[in-house]
Amino acid sequence: MLIVWLFHGFLAVYALTTTELPAKKITKPKEKFEIVNVTLYYESLCPFSRAFIMNQLSPVYNTLKPRMSFHLVPYGLTKRKKKQGHWVFMCQHGQEECNMDVISGCAVEIYEASDPDKLMDFIVCLEDHLYSTTALNSTIICAKNEPILLKQLAYCFADPEEMMLNFARKTENVKPEIRALPAIQINEDYIISDQRYIRRNLYGKVCDLLGICPTMLTTPRPQLPFLTQLVYNTKLENTSLPPSESMKPFQGEAKSFLDMLLEQT
Repeated sequence: MLIVWLFHGFLAVYALTTTELPAKKITKPKEKFEIVNVTLYYESLCPFSRAFIMNQLSPVYNTLKPRMSFHLVPYGLTKRKKKQGHWVFMCQHGQEECNMDVISGCAVEIYEASDPDKLMDFIVCLEDHLYSTTALNSTIICAKNEPILLKQLAYCFADPEEMMLNFARKTENVKPEIRALPAIQINEDYIISDQRYIRRNLYGKVCDLLGICPTMLTTPRPQLPFLTQLVYNTKLENTSLPPSESMKPFQGEAKSFLDMLLEQT
């Protein structure tokens, strides 16, 4: 009997000493990136897009480059359809916005790969002047010191159908579908639940992904106000402006815009 009790006692002790304890939950460290790429889907006359470019994208890029890159897709919620063998683009804010989206797109084509700093400066200049003048005047003002750029813009503006179709496809391929602007992809990820935060604090989002603190930056942190709705120039807000007709060949207001642009070259 004593032997039996000793045997059972041994089994109990063995079971206690060999029972596996629950494994500790291991938290996977947040991935850090060497470079964060920001892709902006926007419309030139959308007040929220314009505020984001001037109050967020531009100052954050100028502070964090070369650890941050950007891509611009000036198309937004524009609609398109085929008409007489060509694509027709109908912009939310009328012909003036279509003209400005094309000019912005042409600047992207010219500068994005070769000189992103110049691209950012030019786009900010356009958006800034659009509060007080027309798309044509904004283009002339912002390109006045570079006559070659004005010629390049005019040449691109004369036949933008393929370029705008490319922007359309890029926008339409984003999943989930873009329904509000500005829409911001971070490293090719478009997360709807993050949009409100990113629109107000792009700096914080990018710094978090880079894994650096503001105090570690060699340049001062920009003052970034919360995104506020900016008021349209009343002339540009006029919703009676006709939608864009076929980009090729040009007709109506688009043709007049091109003629006036060519006069400046």
